[in-house]
Order: sequence, then C-alpha cells, then structure tokens
Amino acid sequence: MNQTYKIIAAGVALLVAAYFGHWITNNHWQAKWSKHMEQDAAQVLAANEAIRDQERLWQGKLEEASKDAKLREQQLKIDSDELSVTVDRLRQQLALSTSKLQSANSTVTRLRASGATNAVVRAELLGWTIQRAEELAGIADRNRQKGLACEAAYNALRL
Repeated sequence: MNQTYKIIAAGVALLVAAYFGHWITNNHWQAKWSKHMEQDAAQVLAANEAIRDQERLWQGKLEEASKDAKLREQQLKIDSDELSVTVDRLRQQLALSTSKLQSANSTVTRLRASGATNAVVRAELLGWTIQRAEELAGIADRNRQKGLACEAAYNALRL
C-alpha cells in the first residue's frame, strides 16, 4: 500500500508538474503575444497619426489655395467692374459720335455720303468689337482664375 501511495503521489506530482509547466509556457507565450500586440497597436497608432498630420497639412494648403483664389476672384470682380465703367463710357462716347455723324448737315452728308456711311459702319464695328472684347476678356479672366486655383490645389497636394 505504501508503494501505491508513492505511485499515486508520483502521478499527482507528475500531473502538477505538467500543469505547472503548461501554465508557465502558456504565460510566457501570452506575455510575448501581448507585447507583440502592443507593438502592433503602437505602430498602427503612429501610422494613423502620421496620416492625420499629412491630411491636416493638405487641408491647410487647400484652404490657403481656396482663400487665395477667392481673393483673386474678388480682385477680378473689382477690375471687371472698373473695366465695365470704362467700356460704358466709351460706348456713350461712341453713341454720341455716331449720333453726331448721323445728324450732320444734309449738304455735307450729300457731298460726303460715302465718308459718313463709312464712319457709321466703323463706329458700329468698333462698338461690336469693344463688346466682344469685353466678353472674351471676362471669360479669359475667369478661366485663368479657375486654372490658378486648380494649380494651387494640385501643388498643395503634391508630396
């Protein structure tokens, strides 16, 4: 019976040792795995922060480019308004000159009918040319401003 207790005690000791060894090994690998997971989480956090920093930088540059574009657009509007005033003044002068030519003395008109007609045609052509030039200048200015804003946004996003 003594022998039986020794065998049982040895078996229990063996089981306890096996369980203890398993527990130690499991804790060792669990600690390594936890450390690995912490390192991965720290790397992910650092990468996310770097991405957020880059996005904030890009957003700031885009906002700056947008603000500059709005300022240029406002200046373009002011310049366009000034140009419109100048063009309106020229149109009024042209209309006055045209009316003066049309109401010229009938004798002079008869003597120089072709010259007066040429002057009226030239005046009308000049008026049309001024109007079309104003339209084209406005289109060109708007397109240039849009292009500059697009270029500034592109340059802000380039790495």
